[in-house]
Amino acid sequence: MFEKIRDSEKIIYIGSIAIGAIFYSQLFNFPNKLTLCFIFLICLVQIFANKIVLVGIRETLLLLTLLFYVVISGRMSFSGLSIVFLPILFQLTARYLIYATQDEVGALKRMLMLIGVFVIGYTVHGMLNTKIFFDFHFELVGGRRWPDYWTGNSVPATQHNIYFLPTLAIAFPGMLFIKNHKILYGATLISIIYFIWFSILSRSRTPLIILTIILTSEALVFFVLNFNKIKKKYSIISVAVFLALLGCISLIIWYKRDVFISSSLFTTISRDGGILHNVRFQAQLNVLKQLFVYPFGGYQMDLAGLNYAHNVWLDMANAAGVIPFALMVAYTLLAAYDLLMFLRNAYIGQELKYVVSGLWFAFMLYYMVEPALEATVQFIVPWTYMNGLIYEYNKKVNSEVAIDEQR
Repeated sequence: MFEKIRDSEKIIYIGSIAIGAIFYSQLFNFPNKLTLCFIFLICLVQIFANKIVLVGIRETLLLLTLLFYVVISGRMSFSGLSIVFLPILFQLTARYLIYATQDEVGALKRMLMLIGVFVIGYTVHGMLNTKIFFDFHFELVGGRRWPDYWTGNSVPATQHNIYFLPTLAIAFPGMLFIKNHKILYGATLISIIYFIWFSILSRSRTPLIILTIILTSEALVFFVLNFNKIKKKYSIISVAVFLALLGCISLIIWYKRDVFISSSLFTTISRDGGILHNVRFQAQLNVLKQLFVYPFGGYQMDLAGLNYAHNVWLDMANAAGVIPFALMVAYTLLAAYDLLMFLRNAYIGQELKYVVSGLWFAFMLYYMVEPALEATVQFIVPWTYMNGLIYEYNKKVNSEVAIDEQR
C-alpha cells in the first residue's frame, strides 16, 4: 500500500515539474487557463493523497486580496479567475510537494529542483525574447518594445526584463557554491553576462539596479557571517583591491565624463529623472495621498502623467482601492516574516538561504518599480510559489529537528 502511495506521489511530482517548466517558459504559449486546470487537479489529488488541507491564513489573505481586486476592478471573467486562483494554487502546489517528502534530505533535493525549474523556465523564455529583439535588427518602437517569442504581442522592455531576474538573482550563490559543477557553473555565468550585456543594449536599468543591490547585499552578508573563517590578511587585501578598482573606475569615468554622458548607459540611468528622482516615485507618492480620495480605485488617481504607479501594491490601490491594497500589504508582511524565519533557521544551509533570499528580494524589488500584476498574472505567480516553498520547507526542517531531538 505504501509503495502505491509513493508511486502516485512520484507521478504527481513529475507532473508538477512538467507543468511548472511549461508554465514558466510559456512553452508554445501554454494558456493560463489550461495551467489553472492542471494545477487545480494536482492540488486536488494531493489533498486526497495526503489527507490534509494546507490552507491557512496566508492562502486566505491571498485569496481575499485577489478576489477583491478582480471584483472591484471589474475583471470578473474566466481570465479574472486565473488572476485569483493561479497564484494561490501555485503556492499550494509548492507547499504540498515539500510536505510530501519523506525527510529533510528529500525536501532539500526537491526544493532545489522546484527552484531550478522556475529559474530555467524564466531564463529560456528570456533568451528566446532576446532573439526576437535581434531578429528585428533593433528597428523597434524607440528600441524599447518588441514582441514576446511565444505570443507575438509587442511588450515593453520592462516586461521582458522580469525573465532575466532569476538568473541574475542567483549570481552570487551561483559563483560561490556551484563552481565544482562545471557545466552548470559555465551556463549560469554565461547567462548572467549575457543578460547584463543585453540590459545595457536594450537600455534597461531595472535588471542592472536589482543585480547591483542583490549582489552587494549578499556579498556583505557573506563577509559578515564568514568573517572568522576568512583569514584577516586576505580580507584586508580583498577590500583594498576592491576599493582600488572602484577608485580606478571612478577616475576613468571622471576623465571620460563627456563620453560617458553621451553613452546609452548614461541615457538609460538618467531617463525620467534618473534613479533617485524618477517620476514613478512621484506617481507612487500621489497614490498614497489619494488612497482615501478614491477608496474603491477605478483608475481615477493622478499618476504624475504615467499610466501606472509602477508598484504592485499601489497599482492595486489605483485599480480596486483600499481593501485589496491593505490585504496585499498584510500578505506581504507575512511572507517577509516567513522569509526571516527561514533565514534565521540554523538547520538550513547558507547556500539555500542565498538562493532563496536572492530570488525573493529580486522579485520584490521588481514589484516596487514595475506594474507587474497589471501586466500579467504570470509575473506574480513566481513570488507566491516561492512563498509556499519557503514556508513549507522551514516547517519541514523544524519538524525533522523536533523528531531527532525526541529520539
